[in-house]
Amino acid sequence: HWAEARKVIPHFRAELGSINVKGDNLNADFILFKNTSTDEFVTCDDTDKWKAAYNSYTAKWNEYVNSHPIGEDFSEDDQKKGAKAYAEAESGYIMTNYGKVPVYDIIVRPTYNKDTDIMYDEKDPNENITNSIDFTLKLSNGLEYEKRFKFDLNPNQMTVVYLRINREQIDYNTSGAEKWISNAFDDGYYGVNNENGNRLSLAGGSWQRASRNSKRSEPYNITDGSDYNEDKEEDHITGENGQYISDEKWIARFFEAKEGGSHHGDYFILDKDITIPASSIPDDFVFTGHLDGRGHTITISAASPGEGGEGPSTRDEDIGSGGGSASKPYLFAGLNAHYTTAQENDSSLPAAQWQANVHKENGKWVPVAGYRAEVLNTTVWGARMFKEGASMGKADGYIDAETKATKYYDIDGYVFNCYDITGKKVENIQDIPNY
Repeated sequence: HWAEARKVIPHFRAELGSINVKGDNLNADFILFKNTSTDEFVTCDDTDKWKAAYNSYTAKWNEYVNSHPIGEDFSEDDQKKGAKAYAEAESGYIMTNYGKVPVYDIIVRPTYNKDTDIMYDEKDPNENITNSIDFTLKLSNGLEYEKRFKFDLNPNQMTVVYLRINREQIDYNTSGAEKWISNAFDDGYYGVNNENGNRLSLAGGSWQRASRNSKRSEPYNITDGSDYNEDKEEDHITGENGQYISDEKWIARFFEAKEGGSHHGDYFILDKDITIPASSIPDDFVFTGHLDGRGHTITISAASPGEGGEGPSTRDEDIGSGGGSASKPYLFAGLNAHYTTAQENDSSLPAAQWQANVHKENGKWVPVAGYRAEVLNTTVWGARMFKEGASMGKADGYIDAETKATKYYDIDGYVFNCYDITGKKVENIQDIPNY
């Protein structure tokens, strides 16, 4: 089990077999090969080498079995022992079948040192600045070991770690040292050279657990850093806590991301454009969640009166004009990123009652104010993003000149790289947090 989860959150996915980073199921069991000439391990992340080892080993195994049938003086155990020895000698590989093995997503919260650095990431790939994750391994016999894994973080890379534990050979100095493998694939959306100016959230939250509007007939089975089963329930708000969901359920959850709502402080990602009926937008909806539109558009249908309920208005005079109860000239009435949670007010509160994904790290509750509500990389069409005239500023608020009391802006969360029907960029920049 995980003895401690301080800066990463391990999420158990399932017990799986040999699955590569593309999601291809190479074998129902997790099979590891060792090259007897080089002493190198071959894992399923290197698909070509793994298949070559598997085919070579299996061919030699079958060759021996076919030429040494089971008989009165030759048992099944004799056949297996002989086939194993022959396959290893002739193929040049030792095969170990672990059956199904536990697989975890490990959510890493980057530490931002300045606006251009993400956990010592470098734009120059030739630089050699490493980060590390400390793993604590506790065996069923009570022995506990630690392993520090060093890696070079890159926003275009996913790191896959294979930890092999041999019960007979494990010790403090070599625990898990047999093979650590880094594997990378391109994700140009967030890369340092992305063309649209997209930026990752600075909140340090669980974006990998975000609700995404990309429900499909077959379940996702690729370890993409944010892979959780889609909902099977028809209920739009409670039901199972799936991730890949329909537009309808995404919208229903999205409007519960408010203080007192069932998705207060939750995370949302758009995998495609979405249309939201103006009539479904709650009155005075103050968002307390995290939204990354990933460059997609939210279209507010029938956002202004006088259009017959057909599609968004594009007339300047309609923007902010309001109208009947089914018409909304804006999506958000505000963005509240200064709220406090129950666990902050009562440190003895059980974790099951904690709110808004806010947790404590090194004596500080995170995400910090200003990043407890975010809207990133999103375009709103057919309406304004925020209510016209809404005040915008930092989450620490301001001192009222008359009452001398602290007051807060209508929009005090992080807004970056957003646009709406006015054609103007919508942003509200906060100070870079220091965790």
